[in-house]
Order: sequence, then C-alpha cells, then structure tokens
Amino acid sequence: MFNLTIMDHTEPGVVSEDKEYTPGSELANPASVFCEEQGGSVEMRTDDSGGQYGMCIFEDGS
Repeated sequence: MFNLTIMDHTEPGVVSEDKEYTPGSELANPASVFCEEQGGSVEMRTDDSGGQYGMCIFEDGS
C-alpha cells in the first residue's frame, strides 16, 4: 500500500493565478459516458434532501 500526496506551493486560502477554471476542463463521469455509449441519455434529478443524481434513460423509458 502506498500514499500519494500532491502538494501545491501556495499559502492556504490563496488562489493561484495560473489555475483558472475553464468550462469543460473537468473529467466526465464514467457512468454517464457509459450510459451514452449504450444509447441512453443522462437526466439529472434532485432528491427530497436537495442532493443531485443522474439517471440513465433509454428510448423505451427504462
């Protein structure tokens, strides 16, 4: 077993100027990718407590 630690050299609470957020730069959810590869579409839903989750919906409604 090993532990991988990645450290940034900025002070806590300081946002580094070279790390800008760009839309689309995040990783895709593997389950969503698989759903779409199988012909489904992902529908985002919100539960009673406000949590969000994705449902894979196929043309036949399953």
